Amino acid sequence: MSLGFLYDFVKQAGTGSLKTKNYPKEFSDLTMRVSFGMGTQSKVQWVQVVSPDMPTTNGYYPVYLFYKEQNTLILAYGIGENFDSSESWEPEIHSTKQRIDEFLDNPFRYGNSYVCNHYEPKVEGDSVKYLRDGQELNNEVMTQELESLIQFYKACMDIDVSD
Repeated sequence: MSLGFLYDFVKQAGTGSLKTKNYPKEFSDLTMRVSFGMGTQSKVQWVQVVSPDMPTTNGYYPVYLFYKEQNTLILAYGIGENFDSSESWEPEIHSTKQRIDEFLDNPFRYGNSYVCNHYEPKVEGDSVKYLRDGQELNNEVMTQELESLIQFYKACMDIDVSD
């Protein structure tokens, strides 16, 4: 599993471009959706990996949320803004994970979602490094964190996780 799309995503977030056609449409047998905004670039861009029949605003799903002003990328237990969060993730997520609005001061949107992991992207020329608490993370760690969240999501959705 390659996270090349994530490096491209973070680099593009700094350009003002809204184009998403070059991003994969599927990831780990789920639908991938990418958004930089509509008309103008939004303050929070996202990449979600979701069951094909799950709507964006009225559902739940693994999602990367990039809070550009804070230079914070969050891998989140995403909850759509119009969704009853009590009908989302397993109860232990609600009781053990920190909400984004508790993690960031006044997040622009998506504060009701829960933090799975957080990163500080550092763009250097054509490359992107990801730091957490000052330590650089390698691709293997980043991939494992996403895979783990996707497997948990599939279990919550009763999606077959056998390979």
